[in-house]
Amino acid sequence: MARPLTALEVSTCVAIILFEGGMDLTFGEFRRVGRLAILAAPLTWVSAL
Repeated sequence: MARPLTALEVSTCVAIILFEGGMDLTFGEFRRVGRLAILAAPLTWVSAL
């Protein structure tokens, strides 16, 4: 029977997925992603309160 994943394991898996996705970006896509991050980061932070 499989055991539940710990927070560290889940965080590591998410980090790997995000790193792999970042490696596929071209230089021109960084602007779009940067704008999204500028908008999404504060919104996520506020919604977590």
